[in-house]
Amino acid sequence: MQPLIPASYAPEHHRVSGEALLGVTVGGYVILAVALYSFGFGLMQPSGVTNDVPPFRPYSEDPGTLVFLVPAIFVGVLSYLQVIAGRIFKRPPNQKATRVALWLNTMGSLGFCVMVALKRPPNDGEVPADAYFQLAALTVTLLSFLFGVLISIFNICSGLMPVRKLQGKS
Repeated sequence: MQPLIPASYAPEHHRVSGEALLGVTVGGYVILAVALYSFGFGLMQPSGVTNDVPPFRPYSEDPGTLVFLVPAIFVGVLSYLQVIAGRIFKRPPNQKATRVALWLNTMGSLGFCVMVALKRPPNDGEVPADAYFQLAALTVTLLSFLFGVLISIFNICSGLMPVRKLQGKS
């Protein structure tokens, strides 16, 4: 029985490269830091003010918001070391674990951006319906960030371990 689509016409299975995941991860942190630096905590303030005066200055230049560049550098270096591990380490780390760590780092980076986008509306005394969604997004973001960093560190440390050759008894 012949397939409906010949192999030459079938679409190729395309995987996102490690370099692209590294770029999205670092880019997410950098975009978040620059946006918070430029627009301040106006992005974090509740939407829908009762009067016509916004509760924040439109351009803040708050240097404290550049703290998001620290995880960008840290996670970026860890991800970069995993991407180039095959060239610099004696024993390259497990490819599946590397892919999982890169995806978790990317999810953590984009999750922080989502948390800024999910700012809370004005408090009218009751728990809004999206508070549970915010809690779930925060939990997934923090867990993916922590597990991504832990798996990255484990992959890099396992790549730095010396390779021992087994000697047979003769």
